[in-house]
Amino acid sequence: MAEQSNTIVVYGIRGSQYVAKVISALQARSVPHYVNLVAVDPKIRTRQLPSNDGSIMVPEMTFNGTVVKDSEAILHFLDEKLGTNYFPPGSNASELSMRVDNGIALYILYYNWIEPEGYKRSLRKSLQRAVPWYLKCVGGVLIDFMTKDKKKRSKDAILAGLNVSEEDLTKEPEMRERFVTELEYFQSLLKSEDQLYFIPGDQPTAADFAVYAQIERMVGDMGDAQMPSGLPELLEEPRLKRFWTWRTNMRENFPLKFKVGQYKSE
Repeated sequence: MAEQSNTIVVYGIRGSQYVAKVISALQARSVPHYVNLVAVDPKIRTRQLPSNDGSIMVPEMTFNGTVVKDSEAILHFLDEKLGTNYFPPGSNASELSMRVDNGIALYILYYNWIEPEGYKRSLRKSLQRAVPWYLKCVGGVLIDFMTKDKKKRSKDAILAGLNVSEEDLTKEPEMRERFVTELEYFQSLLKSEDQLYFIPGDQPTAADFAVYAQIERMVGDMGDAQMPSGLPELLEEPRLKRFWTWRTNMRENFPLKFKVGQYKSE
């Protein structure tokens, strides 16, 4: 069938933090939408995305035939078209959301792709699910080989974005301290026990959705995507007590749902 008025379709990879940012935002405002999951393999994915221009990055969203790329741009677009108020006028929601991309998201890359133990229990474990049974005995080695280019790109992004050295990446305790410091910054925005969101108000903003999606990849399960986390023991960090209370509230009220129905066109 032809796409009907105000039909929203989000295209993304199951468990992607940036897809989670968009779908949690849509769910929080009760905006009807579909989620069309695309392939992990970029060669296949590029043919499944509506932009049809060789892109492989997700999410992409269609709205009445218009294709919008990038999670941040999608939320701005929805504010303009539907008045969703993800970026309240006069607030620093956009600044905070972008800070996540340049900080927290890079630590997620570190623990999922670079730090050996985090990689084994997160990305490697999740990708092993797709390995045929007859290759299980060599599945880990096969995954390591197939992901070496992605690991290099991730390392380059971390080195540039966090202004750290390759030697720093080998010192997990120091990297963890840097990460906790960044989370403490967001925690400091919660001025009282009664403040539920980073920007005072009665509903979460883009800042909350950006942090929520990333931190779930680190310590949670990405909702119904059921992805193994990279650093679950971080939940025991006592310096982040108020931050974890914020996260519990987000999980209870806005659970991540990738399986909400696929849009099918004729």
